Amino acid sequence: MKKYLLLFLLILPINAYADTAVNISKNSTYVVNSNQTTKLSDDSIKTDITLKKDEELKITSDQNISHIYIVYEISSKNGSLTTDDEEITLGKDGFLHEYQKLTVPTKSLSIKYDEDAKISEIAVYGEGEVPSDVQIWKKEDKTDLMIFSTHADDEQLFFAGVMPTYINQGKKVHVVYLARHDIGSYYAPNRLHEQLNGLWTLGVTDYPTFGLIPDAYSESLKQAESQMNAAGFTDEDVIKFDVREERKDSPKVIIGHDEEGEYGHGQHRLNTYTLKTAIEKA
Repeated sequence: MKKYLLLFLLILPINAYADTAVNISKNSTYVVNSNQTTKLSDDSIKTDITLKKDEELKITSDQNISHIYIVYEISSKNGSLTTDDEEITLGKDGFLHEYQKLTVPTKSLSIKYDEDAKISEIAVYGEGEVPSDVQIWKKEDKTDLMIFSTHADDEQLFFAGVMPTYINQGKKVHVVYLARHDIGSYYAPNRLHEQLNGLWTLGVTDYPTFGLIPDAYSESLKQAESQMNAAGFTDEDVIKFDVREERKDSPKVIIGHDEEGEYGHGQHRLNTYTLKTAIEKA
């Protein structure tokens, strides 16, 4: 009996992974204007291309392509993916990391955008279920837990314990950020990718709300408000931003930063200061 049980356990993992789609990007060809590029299949967000408006990117493979995963450099754009059998609209959800499943597998597809699109990676997969690190985001209209995080990494440093706890109970989690990392003097768009990668690792599947005001370091609420005002935003702008998110998703539980900003960060304090008013208004 033990020998049969051992044989079963050894075979089980093989069967469990038999239907996993294989990443065939490096065995595929990416061509723009007759010029081949490897920047979209090098597994690095540090390299990118700009696909001009109406310019065509052709991807071909000697294996069937069933899934495509696009990582935009800064923001998604509206466009289309075309094969011999179908046309899929791209960018309609505004996801920085966009997944699309092809209805009919194909060995050739083309991509065009309605405006210039800056793209870091386009991974293509064969038939089967995509691996778990392919982010298939959703836009939920209700949530159980809404977390108001200030910057990329704050959701991990201060709220990471509560998120997987809720998710493991089958509950929905939505994260709203205050600061943007793709504007202002602390310009660091790579942090947007860090936000998505971190949330996905925790098990969050509801696409987060990216921030409103520029990232800036301060050591007091007054200084944070002054920096925000200099960037063209007011307390009322942030309160309206928060109220909109709360009313849209109707969270059962809302969590914000410590009122003293954990270690004193002014923008953390600002986030909670405005959030308390937003909760009353919402």
